[in-house]
Amino acid sequence: MDALLAVAPYCELFFLLCIGHALTDFALISQWMSEEIENHPYSFALPAHSLISALPVYVVTGSVVLALAETITHFVIDWLGLSGRINGWQNQMLLIGTKLLWVGMLALELPFLME
Repeated sequence: MDALLAVAPYCELFFLLCIGHALTDFALISQWMSEEIENHPYSFALPAHSLISALPVYVVTGSVVLALAETITHFVIDWLGLSGRINGWQNQMLLIGTKLLWVGMLALELPFLME
């Protein structure tokens, strides 16, 4: 039971990060932004979308470092999808995988995450 209680806060963090991802990658993305990213992958829309995706990471974790990491990884993963190197499912699994990575990094209590 103690082990379950020890991981509960990290499960909560992961859940909240997944909610933030669902909001920024699906619910809150405008039709214009979606079309701009799809039709003009080298415009400012993809970097802007990647920055927007970093907001919930910052709000949930309080870490600018993780928000920056989210911005970069989200951009790269979405660019891989747009360039046909990965499919939609792979894109989403990689994006969710980054949330697991952020939680794992927080669990390790790496000091640079909170600077």
